[in-house]
Amino acid sequence: MEPKLQALRRQGIVTDVCPILKTPDEANRTSPLYLDLVEDAMILHERNRFFSAILERLRASLRRLGARRIRRGHVRYWELKPDYVPGEVFICEVSFYGDEEVGAAPQQLYAEPDARMALDDAGYVLQQCRRLIGQ
Repeated sequence: MEPKLQALRRQGIVTDVCPILKTPDEANRTSPLYLDLVEDAMILHERNRFFSAILERLRASLRRLGARRIRRGHVRYWELKPDYVPGEVFICEVSFYGDEEVGAAPQQLYAEPDARMALDDAGYVLQQCRRLIGQ
């Protein structure tokens, strides 16, 4: 398989084979990783379409929200709900930084002050990155 991966890399396609081993309970708790798996995964082995069904449910949820993956050069990101209105609560089968152990969604754990602090932290990191690259 390595010669095929090297040939892809020479064409500018960087890919890896990444086995992801989870129990059924762990797999049923979606994670941000699943977003890209919805479009890019190639499942090499599964029983009874278990994980395929999880990805199909997520795909349906993303479709319902009107979500889309945006590509800007080599960067990709998801716009989960293009018509989002600040303060609106919506449900998508993806948990970002919630507590997967107890099944708590982020909105159950964090409030607006937490979001503001996270934005401030992100702004600081961006500022430091710009300083390092000389912008």
